[in-house]
Amino acid sequence: INERLEEIDDAIADVEQALAIDPNDASLLDMLDRLLATAGKDEQRVNMWVSEASRLEEDATKRARALGKAAHIAENILARPNDAIRHLRGAWIAAPGDAEVLDALARLLAPSPSERADGEARALIDLYAQVVECSRDNGRKVAYLEKIALIWEELIGDSRRAARAFEEILLIEPDRRGAVLGLARNAARTGDERALSRALL
Repeated sequence: INERLEEIDDAIADVEQALAIDPNDASLLDMLDRLLATAGKDEQRVNMWVSEASRLEEDATKRARALGKAAHIAENILARPNDAIRHLRGAWIAAPGDAEVLDALARLLAPSPSERADGEARALIDLYAQVVECSRDNGRKVAYLEKIALIWEELIGDSRRAARAFEEILLIEPDRRGAVLGLARNAARTGDERALSRALL
């Protein structure tokens, strides 16, 4: 009711009281996160998810998810990539091998290419693309398409083009797991739901 009356601070206080009674209610946490976002209290959101991660020391997966949410807010809303990296490192320690944490951490740790390096990487892509066009050996084509996809993704940071390269691989080898995972990862980053659903299916 307080939220409908646009009394957001009162609504936040209500949810905080409810969480004091039942700290394990995930829906209350999500509601509090949403209300804090509405109020523009993004710093509090980060603190909330970090506190939640501390509380969940016994559950590594949930701890990693909470730190991942803190990292997302730090990177995308507060524009503090170093804080995001710190939270993601904590998530990685909690749940080593978590694919989402790994992808986010790898993306943030990847060096931003200089103009020269970017130009060299694109020249290499052009060379590999010529090999793909000329080759009649599907194994060779797939190998060079994988190189192209990884350069787009990791060196240049163009997830759309990386996703397209992974799609080309899947046209040749529909069951290639690395390409499926690469497509899913890059489609999720760019919000391409059609490509993401294809990868998941």
